[in-house]
Amino acid sequence: MRKPPPPLKRALEIAAHPPFRVQREEGLVLISYREKGGFSEASWDAEARELRGIVYAEATGEAVSRPFHRFFNLGDPRCGFPPDRPLKTNDLLARKVDGFLLQVFAFQEKLWFASRAALRLSKAEHASWRQAWTPRHDAFVRQALESLGSITLLFEVVDPKRLSLERHEEAAAVLLAIRHIPTGRYWFPGAAPELDALLQSFQVPHVSWRPAGAGTLEELHRRVRNEKDKEGYVLWLEEGDFLKVKTDWALGFSRKQRRFQDHLREFSRSLMEDRFDDFIAGLSSEPEMQGDFLRLYRRIRNLIGETLAMAEEVRGLPRKEAVALLEDRLRSFPLTQARLSLALAAYEGGEERAWARFKTLLKGRGPQILDALLEEA
Repeated sequence: MRKPPPPLKRALEIAAHPPFRVQREEGLVLISYREKGGFSEASWDAEARELRGIVYAEATGEAVSRPFHRFFNLGDPRCGFPPDRPLKTNDLLARKVDGFLLQVFAFQEKLWFASRAALRLSKAEHASWRQAWTPRHDAFVRQALESLGSITLLFEVVDPKRLSLERHEEAAAVLLAIRHIPTGRYWFPGAAPELDALLQSFQVPHVSWRPAGAGTLEELHRRVRNEKDKEGYVLWLEEGDFLKVKTDWALGFSRKQRRFQDHLREFSRSLMEDRFDDFIAGLSSEPEMQGDFLRLYRRIRNLIGETLAMAEEVRGLPRKEAVALLEDRLRSFPLTQARLSLALAAYEGGEERAWARFKTLLKGRGPQILDALLEEA
């Protein structure tokens, strides 16, 4: 299924609401979303799912880079494919590479190297890219742009010096796919002859997409779940969508342990590591418990929102007065000190600071705080 990208005007309308964010630089507009907002009330329809690092030329409204659209883990409530869906002839499978996504595109005769979240690589990302990028990559990118037209080249940059789930022996920029911007079509290494010919000429590191085999999605997941030291696999389904299947090792907990407190500890860790998507997908076989943790997550988001609202009420006041008013306001609330700490963090640095403070509280008082929030949820 091939569709044009959302018009810039429509994309900005969607991005006016959480969890989306907009970045502008040198005539470009990048739209993405915050990971912590992944389970917000956003519809995640076809248009919203395209806003995963998409880049527009602001003057013309033309899309100039179109990375992967948003997709989900098997078992995630937002995943549109049931576990018993049979694997089909045109379904493709590739190993998931654990690094950071690099989108490469051309704008006004200049090559841009951006992440999904920003038009400029961070200092650490840039250092990893410099280690991984080679003259072969430069030659390959130039030839691909000349041969395939208006495209975004999608690489995963891995670096043994950067923290990741998997251990890597050396830095590498691994080609995952190429996407045609006007239509959304993907070219996959191993499954696109014109791309494979280029790769053979330039010897750029790449994943290899292959037929997914027989059985169902659930049976495929069972086959790969026990693999060690691998994050998992990505499926391209003939319906025109992706799906992630992750190993138990990457999901971060043993499925043999079903006691709620075990899950609660893993829930806490997933929040601190921004891996809630993985955690909730890992509970797909326990829909009731999955629902409990979704409600708890939403209660936490509401708590952050409440403290942000309180911080706005005292914004502009000297800190001493702000603290006194917040203390008086929160005196009758449960978890008074925790709420006060969050409100002060929001007063000092907004939502990002409040989330960072919440993670700090989880490290020290996680069980007490989560138990109280569970009662409220």
